[in-house]
Formats: sequence, C-alpha cells, structure tokens
Amino acid sequence: MDLYKYKFTNCSEICWQIVKTYKLSISKETICKQFVKHPYPDSILAITDILGKFNVIVNSYSIQKIEDLHTYTKPFIVLVYVDSNYYFSIVWSFSQYTVAWFNPINHKKERISFDHFAKIFGGIATSIDTDNYVGENSSKAKRCKFLVKRFVELIPFSVLAITIGLSLFDVLTPNASIYETLYILGLGAGCVICAMLVDFEANDHKSSLVERLCPVGKHLNCTSVLKSHGSTLYGVSWASIGFAYFASSFIILTCLGSDSLSYIHTASFLNLISLPFIIYSLYYQIKIAKQLCIMCLSIMSILVYIFVVSVYGGFLSSYPHITTKSLVLFVTIGLIMLWASNMYIALCGRSMELNSLYPYFNRLRYDSSVFQALLNNQPLIERIPEEMSINIGNPCGKVKILKVCDPFCSACSKSHLRMEKLFENPEVFMQVIFCVNRNDSDAKKNIIKLFFALKEHYGNTFLKQVLHEWYSLKKKDYEIFKRKYDIDDASISKQGDKITWMEKKTKELKILYTPTFYIGRHHLPDDFYSEEDFSVLMKSLIKM
Repeated sequence: MDLYKYKFTNCSEICWQIVKTYKLSISKETICKQFVKHPYPDSILAITDILGKFNVIVNSYSIQKIEDLHTYTKPFIVLVYVDSNYYFSIVWSFSQYTVAWFNPINHKKERISFDHFAKIFGGIATSIDTDNYVGENSSKAKRCKFLVKRFVELIPFSVLAITIGLSLFDVLTPNASIYETLYILGLGAGCVICAMLVDFEANDHKSSLVERLCPVGKHLNCTSVLKSHGSTLYGVSWASIGFAYFASSFIILTCLGSDSLSYIHTASFLNLISLPFIIYSLYYQIKIAKQLCIMCLSIMSILVYIFVVSVYGGFLSSYPHITTKSLVLFVTIGLIMLWASNMYIALCGRSMELNSLYPYFNRLRYDSSVFQALLNNQPLIERIPEEMSINIGNPCGKVKILKVCDPFCSACSKSHLRMEKLFENPEVFMQVIFCVNRNDSDAKKNIIKLFFALKEHYGNTFLKQVLHEWYSLKKKDYEIFKRKYDIDDASISKQGDKITWMEKKTKELKILYTPTFYIGRHHLPDDFYSEEDFSVLMKSLIKM
C-alpha cells in the first residue's frame, strides 16, 4: 500500500528528477516518504533538507537578470509561474534561443523558446552540488522492494494479458468454443478497465494513466463524471460494482467454465440484467452531467459486446442450465470482490488523509516550545562522569546528549552512523555508555573494555574513529577487531570497573531497549522523537 499512500507533489517530483539527472543512489520510495514527513513539503526547504541528508548541497539565489542563468553549467532548479500558479522546475540546458526544461504541468521534458521561458521565470534559481554526495544505504535492496511493490500494483492490469493467454490456449484446444473464448476475453477487458477506475477513485481521482486515456474536451471529462453523485449507488461506487461483476465472472469461467454449461449460462443471465445500466449511464452523462466519460462508454460497449456474444453463442437459450449452485457461487465471489475493492478504496483514502496531516503534526512537534515542554516533563537523571563514558564533540557545547547503546545492536549501529554528521556541530557534546548486565557475553564486555582502554591510551578523538569503524562492520568480531590496535591485554583487563559501574547504571536508569537517548539529562520523549529528528531540532536544542 505504500506506493498508493506516498504520492508525487511538485516538489517531490522535481527532487526525483534531480536524483535521476545526477544518477544518485536514492530510491523513489525514500524521496516520497521524506516529503510526506517534512513539515513544509511544498517548499524549496524540503528539497534542501532531504537532499542534504545525502550531502547534496542545495543553494538558492535571487536572479535579477535572466541572462545570468547562462552561468549555470549544470542542471538546476528554477521557480516558474505557469497557469496563474507557482511551480518548481528543473532546467537541463540553456542556449541563446531555447531552454530544455521539465514541464511541471504535463510532467515531461520539453524544449521551449528562451523568450517564453523568460516570461514564466519566477526570479529564483537553485544550484545543486553533488561533489560530496553519499548514496543511500542498501539503495539496491530498496530498489528491489520498490519494483516488487510496483509489480503488486500492476497485478490488476495484468489480468488482460492472462485472459488473452488463456483464451488463445482455449482456441487451440480442439473442443473449445470460440464464443466462450470471446466471452472471457470481454470479461477480462472489463475487469482491467474497472480495476483502473477503482484505482482512480482510491487515489482521489488522480491517475496519469486515466488522464491520458480520457483527455478533457468540450464534452469529454472522465474526472467530472466519476466524481459526480451519479457515480455511486447508495454510497457504493459503480466502479466497484463493475469490478465485482467482471472479476467474479472472469474467475469462475476461467477456472470452472469448461466443467458445466450452468456457469456460462449464469454469467450470460447476469449480463442480461446488467444492460439497463447502459440506459441509466447514458441518460446521466448526456442529460444531467452533460459530459461524457470514455472509460464509462468503454464499459458499456463491453456489456453490449458480451450480450452479442451470448446471443450468437446460444448462452441465453437454455435457462434450465442456471442452477442454484452456480448462482450462489457467482453472488458469493461477487460480494467478496465488492468487499475487497471497497476496502481498498477506504484504506487508500484513509492513508492519504493521514499523510496529509503528517506535515502539520511535524510542525507541531518540531516547535521549540512544544519540544521543550515534552522534554522537561521527563525525569531528570544524575550527571554522567566523563571518565565513565566515551565522549564525542565539544564538552562546552550547549547540546548535551547521552546515548545508552549496545555494541552488538544493529539499531545502535545505524543510529550512530546517522548521527555522525551531527558531531561536526561545535555545539554538540555526546556521551556514550553501554547497557550491561551480568548475563552478557564475554565478547560484549571485552569490546566495551577495549573501547575504554583505547580511550585511556589515545583519547576521545581517536575513539570517535574507533566507534565509526566498529559500527560500520556488518559482522562484528571482537578478536579480529582487537588485532587492528596496538593495545596490551593488561590495559583491557583493568577496565573492569567501567563494566561494574555500567551494570549499576543500567539498573538505575531502567534501560529497556537500545539505543536510549537523554537530552540535557532528560529522557528523550521517544513516543514523538528519535535520533533522526536531532538535525531538525538543533535550533531548539541550542536555545535550551
């Protein structure tokens, strides 16, 4: 469902175009998710913050003379004014007479005249610097996940291809009926179109595929018809009803059609009683909506096509073949399909509604007064002695963070690597202690003692690199890691007092999971925040 929840906006689409243009290893899903979570998703600030997480530097400038844009040698972002609205776009190249740009209205790369571009240019240009760019971790794995989800998305649209294959197989079978094959082919086409309409409704009547298939004209407007009151029957959309009818008939005839004549005759009878829908739909579109929907007309054409095939195939001439068993089967599967399509529409609608509220929620929780109020509500702990912790950053910094972690915890590894950029801020001072108890393995206690032995010999600055190397390892082995450093066993063994102190401190702080964070000796309210929020909260933390 993720790909339906996270939709492209103008800003996220431009950001994705930047990723593709510069060939950055960032997945499409990551871009969409980051924009949904950003407190100001429709601003250049969102693009700056999100690309900044991957060390892509984004700088915006006010341009007084459009001729100054010729100084940009790489693709860049511009503000444009199109159809009485401001949009962001990307410019790939400039010449004296033409501009290669991304059209934010039709979502295509185009080449327009320089004069036309000068008229719509909004006076802001944003440069992109990828020299120090760092790719997303496991971007290939995320790309595979994205493709799998995309495949799942497209399953309804593959029904037509399956239908054609099955129909061709039936044609090649000596005893196959050509009319049954044509009938199933029509059901498959109807199933695909209705699936597209259900998806269109689930995504708030927005779909590039449906928009391409249904161009808006003087008397053509699919969106207008599909959003009107006549598109539902007592709150249930005709798209869902159509999908239930076509899908149930298609499934039954494909799987059981050759076993008994009752199935094809029942399907034909159901088609017969659906024909009045054509009269209703045409009347509503012509007389009430005064707009025509190509997709709706396609469904009506398929219903007529199936009826004609039924007549020529003789499927309507033998009503005794309609049994209670076949009728119950059609109704049961039809109701299941109707329930599934309505659940899909409801879940997608709910997801989009929640995602639309996400930016407002983030604006609230990132507000400095809200954050400080939540933080000050947490219990105050005793100061941690610096000799009992690994210390990173400036001890005189205003932002003091305590991290309680586990050297073998994967979540601790990821959080430490994500926070490393934060250590560059001179206002940040982080103390690291470890969660220890009596039942822990010798390897865990030994690696902690090794850290403190190295700290004693080489200092905290050296430990910053040691922790980076340790947490970067996919397979963590104490003996192998120890060989990298010139340190004797006696220096390691005498660090036992640190283990004893940390066992006591772990019990005192009641550590239930790692990593656990404290800001200014207050427990981080982890119902609302995590270490991923530190960069956004930095201004609030400095003010404290």
